[in-house]
Amino acid sequence: MTRAAGFTRSASGEEARRLLALAHDALAHGDFAAGADHCLAALAHDGACADAWRTLGDAARQTGEGDAAREAYLRALVLRPHDPDGWFALATLLTGQRRFDEAINAFRTAVRQDPALIDGHTNMALLHFLQGAYDTALTDLSSALGRDPDNCRALLLAARVQQRRARLPEAEALCCRVLALDPAHSGARMVLGRVLFEAGHLVQAQGVLADLVAAEPGNAEAHHELGVVQKALGQLDEARAAFQAALRLDPRLHATYAALADLVDFARDPDLATRIVAETHVLAADPQRLTGPNDPLIPLHYAAGKALDDLGEHARAIDHYIAGGRLKRAHVAYDEGAQIAFCAAIKAMFTREFMARHGFVGHPSSAPVFIVGMARSGSTLVEQILSCHPAVHGGDEARHLPQALDACAAHWPHLPAWPAMMGALGQDQVDMMARAYLDAALAPAGHAAVMTDTFRVTDKLLSNFFFVGLIAILFPHAKIINTLRDPVDTCVSAFATLFADDMAHTHDFGELARYYARYIDLMEHWRSVLPAGMMTTVRYEDIVRDVESQARRLIDFVGLDWDPACLAFHASTRAVQTASVAQVRRPLYASSIARWRRYGPALDPLVAALAPTMGKVGGLTG
Repeated sequence: MTRAAGFTRSASGEEARRLLALAHDALAHGDFAAGADHCLAALAHDGACADAWRTLGDAARQTGEGDAAREAYLRALVLRPHDPDGWFALATLLTGQRRFDEAINAFRTAVRQDPALIDGHTNMALLHFLQGAYDTALTDLSSALGRDPDNCRALLLAARVQQRRARLPEAEALCCRVLALDPAHSGARMVLGRVLFEAGHLVQAQGVLADLVAAEPGNAEAHHELGVVQKALGQLDEARAAFQAALRLDPRLHATYAALADLVDFARDPDLATRIVAETHVLAADPQRLTGPNDPLIPLHYAAGKALDDLGEHARAIDHYIAGGRLKRAHVAYDEGAQIAFCAAIKAMFTREFMARHGFVGHPSSAPVFIVGMARSGSTLVEQILSCHPAVHGGDEARHLPQALDACAAHWPHLPAWPAMMGALGQDQVDMMARAYLDAALAPAGHAAVMTDTFRVTDKLLSNFFFVGLIAILFPHAKIINTLRDPVDTCVSAFATLFADDMAHTHDFGELARYYARYIDLMEHWRSVLPAGMMTTVRYEDIVRDVESQARRLIDFVGLDWDPACLAFHASTRAVQTASVAQVRRPLYASSIARWRRYGPALDPLVAALAPTMGKVGGLTG
């Protein structure tokens, strides 16, 4: 299709126009090859006809000749640079070729020439969204919605962006606005279900998604999203069936393999394992696959790793975890230097002298129980045991404490950033944070017992280990449980888990080991400054070996009488939204103890990086 490139302008413009009309007619009837031939003939008469080059590009695009289409579009735009529709067509082609940066530039030119080109703004926002540039995507969408406030496509994309930014109330409002305009809008119903799930409203999310599946049984993504909610609710058989239905409808819905993986014993279904591993290799070799933070190869690598682990092929499994982690790490922000400085500043602020003489009066409530530690250290199991007690509400990984800090900073903007903020606080600010935290933590309990002295609510946001000093000041009668597990097992289990972007340190052996070392150093600091009896440590291996004695110890530590229901933690119907959602639904098993040894020399870099923890509480033992 490039043989017109050497043609020169002919005097027979009339014939060129006649041939171009034939080309348009051929394209309208789906005869793209004939349309291309007519364009080439027209260009033989008039090689400077921008319309002929543009139409040739349209024909080439329809026949799958992407490079020829791009060349034709560019020739048209050289001849007629002020053509917003031409730039839009080029941008659409480049998007399909995964040349996102070039596509963004072309869309930007199109909307600069025609600001009313709503799809240009929205498509540019979509590309920024796919690249993880969420703030830029919102700027693009504000341009679209400023001109067409009821544009459902732009509103829904804005909802997806806000969901990724963890602005869930804004995301929910945008979904509801789309549904007010179009009550049957399947995309809005699906995003709303996901937003409700992330906000902790699991029963509502299940209702929305179950209705969508009933209305659209062929919607693979809806089955996937419903499965995610059912999994968190402990409906494991239903979740497995939903994921399998999604994959039957769309075998290339790659995120579903990862969601299904921990619900399947691949030793009993080796054919599925073979299929996942084969699909991983196919996708890795696909030059047209989406790359970046939403690369579908990332979850597929983690699913393949789990499948091979179940089959006992641990060397191949760790290779997939490493490959998935490398892809994931390339697209998440993690400033290790800032994190090092943050930990040092915390220790410098919360000295033994400060903790003894700060003079603040904390809230008298003994309800809060904070579970802190590293991901995959047994924290979900501890919370599940506690939450089976009738006087305990399991609060899961809620962000109530960071949100209380943020609210304080917003209300008093003159305060320095955390942890220097602590040195500038007054009693009013301490009271505000304590009240805000308790209001948020106790609200989901919906329980008359919250007014009693024996009610407890757990908070399993593991990163609260950064805020243990603040917890002790806000709630001097609170209890803190630090969960520990073998350091290599902890790190390997975290490394082999596909977390959200808030676990950016878990995708590289060196970064993970150094984070772990800072964690145990900070916990040692807290042990040296906290009042006696406020914090205890529980080891995962001890729970596995003697669950009853450890459960009794934990219940006694939080000030409650023993209840045998705590031993039936695996039968609890409580919603769980952590990575351990499937494991805590099963009776205890010892196969995860010393898991790391099965991977052999592939873990040597991790073990070496953990060497500085040797001999410390929670560190290597030799």
